[in-house]
Amino acid sequence: MSIREHIVKRSGYLAVGAVLAIALLGVTAIFLGVLLVDAREDARQATLEIGETERELDLQRSTNEQAQEERDSRVQAPEEGGQEVELQSQELELRIQALSSNIEALEERRDALQESGTALRSDILRLVLEVSNLEAQILALEQDNADLRMAHQIEVTELDAQILALEQDKADLRMAHQIEVTELDGEISALEQDNADLRAAHLIEVTKLDGKISALEIEATKLDEEIRALEQDNADLRAAHGTVVSLEEQAQGLRVVISGLENDRRALELKAREMFPVCTGSMEPKITCLDTVVVLENFFPEDIEVGTIIFYDSPAAGDGGLPILHRVTEIKIENGIYYFWPKGDAVDSPDGVWVPEGDVRGYVIELLQGTRPENMELRDRVNGAKDLYISTRRTMLEARGVFDETAIRYCGSVEAVSACQTSTSNFNTVLAAYNTFRDAYDEYLIAICAYDKAYYRGLHESAPTGGAADPYETPSICSGVN
Repeated sequence: MSIREHIVKRSGYLAVGAVLAIALLGVTAIFLGVLLVDAREDARQATLEIGETERELDLQRSTNEQAQEERDSRVQAPEEGGQEVELQSQELELRIQALSSNIEALEERRDALQESGTALRSDILRLVLEVSNLEAQILALEQDNADLRMAHQIEVTELDAQILALEQDKADLRMAHQIEVTELDGEISALEQDNADLRAAHLIEVTKLDGKISALEIEATKLDEEIRALEQDNADLRAAHGTVVSLEEQAQGLRVVISGLENDRRALELKAREMFPVCTGSMEPKITCLDTVVVLENFFPEDIEVGTIIFYDSPAAGDGGLPILHRVTEIKIENGIYYFWPKGDAVDSPDGVWVPEGDVRGYVIELLQGTRPENMELRDRVNGAKDLYISTRRTMLEARGVFDETAIRYCGSVEAVSACQTSTSNFNTVLAAYNTFRDAYDEYLIAICAYDKAYYRGLHESAPTGGAADPYETPSICSGVN
């Protein structure tokens, strides 16, 4: 959700909240109005009750005064009549007192109701003001909400336009890319056709030059015969001395032409030679030391592609190493010079060096299989040592993994094995895993040393020259290994 959408949504929430607040205030005002009406009615009723009580009090007072007068007029009346009047007078006094108390209570109630009505009027006025303020805020929020909706609509319209423009640009780029790919395909096809035409023209030209050279050689032979004949008749043809000199000059000129044509033919000839792979097993099973390969020496570096098998000098060639025959897996060009990244087919990792075009002796154009059966025993020995090395290495790594996992489980880490604080049973489990790993490592060390020696023999004893320049030296890691 964008910031603008969040503001619009929040404004909507505020507007709804304000409407709910106004509604609540309206209900409260109505409730307070009802209370005010009830209070007014109670005050009016209390006033009526006070008037009624005052009238009754006046009546009782009048009755009391009248009774008093009657009592005074009957002072001489019998004693029973006086007691009756006295009782009536007392009752009237009690009623007067009760009515007075009732009047006071009603007056207090009326005063409280009037105060409550005044407070209610103040609350209603305050609520009316708050409702007016909230209505003004709602109007402002509705205006802001309308403005935000308008801005949001404008922004959505602009974004839609940008998306349409981007989609159009994307379609244009795809169209341009497709056109460029089509053009490149056409150029590649044209270049491949030009390359085929040039190769065909090259062969035709070489054939023509060979024919011209043969014709010129025949012509030169004839001229030599004519020169010898002319020299034989030199005494008789002294008068034609100038003609003989001219023929000799022509013959010399033809010899120069023939020499130039022979040089041109040598430049156009393909230089290839046989090469004998050594028994290292790095190109098995495609190329073995039982085979012979034909290597093209006068090549153009641009003719070498990924997958081509090149014949190049190893970095250790100056120290008695032999050239390497490996497949190109990557190519790069720096400052106009081609560099090749080789790797043996049977080797997990590449050779680890970029070979410049100047160090490449040539590349394989033909494979002659089974031409060197005398290397069969040596090849089997090297491959057997290699297979044993690979197998024992795998076993050693598996044993090492089990030992590491056991050490971490019972000792916390491999490094903590020497100071492992665990039960005897757990420590024996760790020790057994270590002994298995140690035995596997010893077997691996024997296998790798055997492969190192077999590899050295395969590298040198299967070389075309035969035999190693230097005797095999056991590596330090293999000292003492049986």
